[in-house]
Amino acid sequence: MFLFEYILRIAYIYAIFEIFQIMKKPHCFLIPVIFCFLILSISAVKAQNQTSAPDVIFHNGTILTMETVQPEVQAIAIEGNLIIATGNNQEILNLQNEQTRLVDLEGKTLMPGIVDPHSHLFHGGGPAMGFTFEEAQQWALENGITAQGEAFVNAEMLENIQNFEQEGKLIIRTSQYLRYTDACGVLLDNFWLDHPRTDAWGEKLRIAGVKVFTDGGTCGECAVSFEYTTGGYGDLWFTQEELNNILSEIHDAGHQVLFHAQGDRAVEQCMNAIEYVNNGQPNILRHRIDHNSYVRPEMLTRYTEIGIMPVIFAEFFTCTEQGIIDYIGTEPLPWFENWNALLEANPGIPISWHSDTYNLVMNPFYNMYCYVTRQEIADDGTICEPSDWNKAATITVAQTLPLMTTGAAYALFRDDEIGSLKPGKLADVIILSGNPLTVNPDSLASIHVLMTMVDGIVEYCYPGNESLCPGDLGISPQSDNTAFGSIDNWPNPVTDHTTIHISLSSQIEGKLVLYDITGNKVDVIYQGTFPKGSFKIVYYSDGLENGIYFYQLQSDKLFITAKMIMSR
Repeated sequence: MFLFEYILRIAYIYAIFEIFQIMKKPHCFLIPVIFCFLILSISAVKAQNQTSAPDVIFHNGTILTMETVQPEVQAIAIEGNLIIATGNNQEILNLQNEQTRLVDLEGKTLMPGIVDPHSHLFHGGGPAMGFTFEEAQQWALENGITAQGEAFVNAEMLENIQNFEQEGKLIIRTSQYLRYTDACGVLLDNFWLDHPRTDAWGEKLRIAGVKVFTDGGTCGECAVSFEYTTGGYGDLWFTQEELNNILSEIHDAGHQVLFHAQGDRAVEQCMNAIEYVNNGQPNILRHRIDHNSYVRPEMLTRYTEIGIMPVIFAEFFTCTEQGIIDYIGTEPLPWFENWNALLEANPGIPISWHSDTYNLVMNPFYNMYCYVTRQEIADDGTICEPSDWNKAATITVAQTLPLMTTGAAYALFRDDEIGSLKPGKLADVIILSGNPLTVNPDSLASIHVLMTMVDGIVEYCYPGNESLCPGDLGISPQSDNTAFGSIDNWPNPVTDHTTIHISLSSQIEGKLVLYDITGNKVDVIYQGTFPKGSFKIVYYSDGLENGIYFYQLQSDKLFITAKMIMSR
């Protein structure tokens, strides 16, 4: 019992005594007020001391909390959709009752769900601009992504995702950034003005802000301060005054602005605009600059000075290093996507990654591999090694993890909900096949997700790891994921043919579809009944060019995706 409760009890006894003394006085009407106050105070303290038992406890694992205090613990307790405790095995197991489900992690790693604050997951229906929302969402869940920012949203897409949520199908948390310009800087309709920013705690669908393209990269060339070898300094879409006015309009409407800025001239212009609109005050709307590909060294500390969050790429074009050098000059720029220098210059501010993906290459652990090694896996499966100037920009796993969790959650104004494992935060967690902090950096890309939980509900379970998935809490009824399975193929890489091995927990009707790296459908490998148990399909790759392909088992009960490399 807390000392405060003892004090209240003593005060209560003393008050009873005083009541008898004041009953004879004119202000005796205070008696019921004093009495009720004391009763309610004691009741409140008792209520705080009474905590119900958790629904599930994950224990005996390596749990990366992403919190400064206790960054690594052994166990975590979840009740409903909330984390209620973290700590060592004994203290967390002491919270259980007969209804608590215990999940033995057997040393495996559990961490917060990955947050990707700038992607195009739902754009055009999915990552391949042709998938359904359900397929796109399933792909994200398989990769451990529990929240994302949709970074170019028009009125039609917003309506579609709102309908998706109203139908009860939206699982991951999505923050919508409504378009202000197109990729070429052309001003568009002001439909965003009809959609105020939302910030309800725990909401799945959020109206987050507005996106503004300030330079080329998607359309035209990045606006830089050096002359390209092909001539010119890139494409800057606005003057400083124009950008100041644009930001002022959006700022006054209460929206966060997501600036697309790749070249250093564009990044500097965005910095100036944010400094202008905040007028010496904190950047409370968290206006952010995404991409930041070219940043001159003298600009680096301005992120901290102004209070701007940089959101940065992970995958680097190491396989085409020489082409980059030929494009930007004979000498490589030491400040081209130099994330090591950016992090060192800004130790006190949140920084985030982003995939910015339109295609299927959104595996966050491949992105982590790129941050840490600066290597790139080519389309034919070979590994491209970075040169010295490129490798100097690498960062560590310990630096990368906050970019994908706490920093990314901050970018979306969700840092009080997700991004770390802390009592009171939402139970968005993932279990991994390996610990990113201890595996060989060359193996980071091979880490895969064994379980994804959103709001305390298992939304994805890697086949063969059902013991890690507290199924009695219920696989989400929205996803109807009542079947489990796995697919792989051997040999892989493929020369002329390969055998696809399929293992399913129940019989399903569906199809096996092959996609290229850009998400275009290449072939329907098989369509029909897939029996329970093991099933093999021999696939001949006649006519396929060398490169990376994805094949997906699609049914009304599950989607499973695997990678196939063609190399003749």
